[in-house]
Amino acid sequence: MENKQENNNLQEINYKMVPMSKRLLASLVDFLFSIFTGFILLCLVLLIAERNENYSSLFTKRDEIVIESGLYIKNSEDKTERISSFYDDNNDLTYNEKSNLIDEKLNYYFNLETYFPDKDGVAIYNKAKRSTKDDDKLLFNEDYSRALVNSDYDEAYYNFYCDTVDNVAVSYLTRSEAYYNIAKQIVIIDSIFLIACYLFPIIIFFYIMPLIFRRGHTTLGQKIFKIGIVNFDGLNCKFSKFTLRFLFFFFIEIILSLIAFLIPLIVSFSMLGFSKRRQTLHDYVLNTYAVDISQDDIYLNLSEYENAKENKEKIMIENSDIKLS
Repeated sequence: MENKQENNNLQEINYKMVPMSKRLLASLVDFLFSIFTGFILLCLVLLIAERNENYSSLFTKRDEIVIESGLYIKNSEDKTERISSFYDDNNDLTYNEKSNLIDEKLNYYFNLETYFPDKDGVAIYNKAKRSTKDDDKLLFNEDYSRALVNSDYDEAYYNFYCDTVDNVAVSYLTRSEAYYNIAKQIVIIDSIFLIACYLFPIIIFFYIMPLIFRRGHTTLGQKIFKIGIVNFDGLNCKFSKFTLRFLFFFFIEIILSLIAFLIPLIVSFSMLGFSKRRQTLHDYVLNTYAVDISQDDIYLNLSEYENAKENKEKIMIENSDIKLS
């Protein structure tokens, strides 16, 4: 029961409580709409960004850095590919031939002062050789030459070179200042795109659309499941009140959840499930309620409610005068 005090006359407006299942389904529909819209927006934003010279130049610089290292190569599709993957897809070469090619690239890389200013790259590479075994047999001699000359071990040597590229060489490459600065810029820009495309649909589906559906300020999901939002007095929320409600939801429950491991959202849904009046966190703070409007209307103001009540009583009186013979 919701109450409205005006002109010293107490008016009562009654609504049914919304079942938990309907609230959850409505929220699920709204979030699915938001995620789908966000995905479409992200695809469009990335498509536009790829045509931007400043954005695309970052990827060009990154590709130039990794190719100059010798650990990456341009494949037949003109895409940058790690040499371990590139040679793995090449069936025209023997394991021994591929090993020699990768070893040549690794020697070149570990001698680059760009990545090893202390000139310790070769020592790192040699240490990896001396610590590698196959069936408890060392793969390399003390002079770092191949210890097992039998061709049965060609695949083992090839696997060593590929593992060295993937787990040793590339790790030093990504920690280099030149690569790190470029990669950091790309991550920051992509993160901004991702967050913006995640947040903007929430503004659309949880604020703009409810303003369009003025009576009850319903989202699409709430519209489907006949749920409306009312003020503590049982009347429709005013624009200012609904805006405050959304801002609390947006900044405290959505944005804060991005950096607080979803805790605000978990708290809000927990309140929905266990609070006496089935209020989420933003409803509790702003003193608003979600109500079932499958059979009841939400009134914009008290006079509209009183007129509707008078018309309803008039219809009931008129119907009671009808006599059937």
